[in-house]
Amino acid sequence: MRTIISSTTALFLSITSSHASCTVDKFRFQFGEDTTAAIHLNGSRDCTITLFMGRKTDVQSFQITQKPAHGAASWNGSLVSPKIRYQASPGYKGSDDFVFSASGSTVTNGGVTGFSGVANVRVSADVQ
Repeated sequence: MRTIISSTTALFLSITSSHASCTVDKFRFQFGEDTTAAIHLNGSRDCTITLFMGRKTDVQSFQITQKPAHGAASWNGSLVSPKIRYQASPGYKGSDDFVFSASGSTVTNGGVTGFSGVANVRVSADVQ
């Protein structure tokens, strides 16, 4: 499943999972703004959000700033093709959440830095 949102100021997203029963609600975010996202795990234990940046996006860092209480969240370490993975604890069913942050900037058509700063994304996980 792939979702692409057309905007030069937003980070794009795609969803991958080792299980077909992982879905992610559509979301986008831009530097300097906080937002929320939701993932749904129905019979699977993990879900990966793959982020695609706009052509004019300069990502400087990613980090998990709040760990989930009932699982683990990790970043693959790539600024070129960043992926955020959530894995529920064995046997856990219910709600969980974590926060990841991205910092960087977006350059406008005239070469001027537009949006810059940090974007915090709170991800709510629904594990069935």
